[in-house]
Amino acid sequence: ILPDYLIENNLLFNFSHGVSVFKSQMNILSKRLVLTHKLKLKGSAMITFDDGAINNYTYAVPILNEFNVKGYFFIIDERLRNSDLLWVDKWFLWVSKIPYGIYYLSGVEIIIANEEDRFIAHKKLWEVLRKSYQIDGIIEMMDKIYSFHNFQDYIEGNDLRFSSVTPKEINLMIQYGHFIGSHSSKHNIFSLQDKDELTNELTA
Repeated sequence: ILPDYLIENNLLFNFSHGVSVFKSQMNILSKRLVLTHKLKLKGSAMITFDDGAINNYTYAVPILNEFNVKGYFFIIDERLRNSDLLWVDKWFLWVSKIPYGIYYLSGVEIIIANEEDRFIAHKKLWEVLRKSYQIDGIIEMMDKIYSFHNFQDYIEGNDLRFSSVTPKEINLMIQYGHFIGSHSSKHNIFSLQDKDELTNELTA
């Protein structure tokens, strides 16, 4: 949940809403459904958030508190231990922001001549990832083709989109009555992992 002026119409913000939209959604949902943290209640809904970005604490929590609703925040462990971007954020940042041009990645030609091409590029690269689940390898190739360092000013200017909540903020969320869950250790795709990888992920 971000200030309206920060929302962009691209893949990088595909899972984000502006504050005004979220307030409107909460207003409609609170009138039509029982908003709860419990499962299987007829006519109910649960409000959940993934990844653990700082905007969850800064913008979502105050709105939930305003509506007296307890949310569930699923946080990625690596995000708390490492200031580097998640691989999935790097992925969407690269596809959304690389300059127009023709790129070759893992044998796939990526042509970006307009904004619609970015969605096509994402689908092509996602198929590569599904066939050969090598996240680190693909991210390294992206970095070699067009370095993530080129996005540093953009990342710093969008701190609310990329930074994580801290343990202090998590504890405050719990004090407000919200719930904290795990959204995995590294945001890997469980359905594409082998048994050992999945065991390690769940254990972590």
